[in-house]
Amino acid sequence: MSAPTMERDVPDVCGECGSTDLVEDTKNGDLVCAQCGVVAAELLIDLGHEWRTFENDDSAYDPNRVGGSINPLLDSGLATSISQGPAGANALNERLARAQSRNVLDANDRYVTECYNRISYLCERSGLPQLVKDRACELLRLYYDHLTLGADGVRARARFREDETASIISAALFIACRNEGFPRTFNEISVIVSVAKSRVAAYVKAMEMSIGEAAKISRIRTTDDFVSRFCSYLEIPNIVRSLVNQVARAAAEKDGIHGRTLVSIAAGAIYFVLLLWRETCPQSIPATLRVSDEALVNRIAEVSGITEGVVKTVASRIRQYRDRGLLPPDWVRRFPSRLEPELPTSSSERQDPTGNELIHEQSAPTVSSKRPRQGSH
Repeated sequence: MSAPTMERDVPDVCGECGSTDLVEDTKNGDLVCAQCGVVAAELLIDLGHEWRTFENDDSAYDPNRVGGSINPLLDSGLATSISQGPAGANALNERLARAQSRNVLDANDRYVTECYNRISYLCERSGLPQLVKDRACELLRLYYDHLTLGADGVRARARFREDETASIISAALFIACRNEGFPRTFNEISVIVSVAKSRVAAYVKAMEMSIGEAAKISRIRTTDDFVSRFCSYLEIPNIVRSLVNQVARAAAEKDGIHGRTLVSIAAGAIYFVLLLWRETCPQSIPATLRVSDEALVNRIAEVSGITEGVVKTVASRIRQYRDRGLLPPDWVRRFPSRLEPELPTSSSERQDPTGNELIHEQSAPTVSSKRPRQGSH
């Protein structure tokens, strides 16, 4: 009997006894009737996954499944990958894996894979979700094809210079964050990827013009996207943060403020509410915010990535609407009436909850120290 086709054209009924209780013997490739024992079909093709167990492998990693899934963002098709195992566990296996990788992946896929790995690392380090990482990889692939793939299907080049690569990755991350609901400013992306802010903006514009609909904004951004993150950096309590959100949303529609960037409106609203808090309930302001006006506006500017002048200008425009329906009726009750106990943030020692040992705490550097100001919005 000839082998069946890939569509698994096998009988449903036993030809001898008419029973439908047919059992497939995957080891021998036979279809056997459970009633009379007749082999209804033979030489069956197993269309399932190939599973193996390498019990005698020197590494601790057990690669049960052979081969990896196909990556739709790479040109290469099916291929066999050799596991390296833990670092240093099997030097020969590691050399084989490197040699096999050079032979299986062409120069294009090697370069694109390196870019995907960099995007994955940057997203993990910055706390960006898998959704952003996948979208950024897709945008990078589309832009890479646009730049290198000719009309005849031949690629003009396989790699870009390091500065070009970093700029393309920064643009892909910016657009992915914006379109997937996790917007970041040009300054934040500049710090994450270590690329000049001007280059990030230039490559974002180039990518949007090149790939069109794929880079189109799929979600409307609001000041809430930035207020929550900036307030978290400044350690502003949630109850005050909600007031800042309301003020920023209302101020965005006012004359003299409407048309400014969402980042500048969010920063101005934070500065305005903090000054209002200082006037109303100064005794409840945390120690981290109990600084001079200049120091406060400097911290907000560093966190938001805009200049101090922009923060002051927007805050002064917001202040003009203070008694004209900008603030909610219960705005006074939004400020804490007393100072909440704070955890030690300076270098100190405290007793472990178990009472066994002392734990040394170092104050973590504020996020603002990692966000240099570059230009204005």
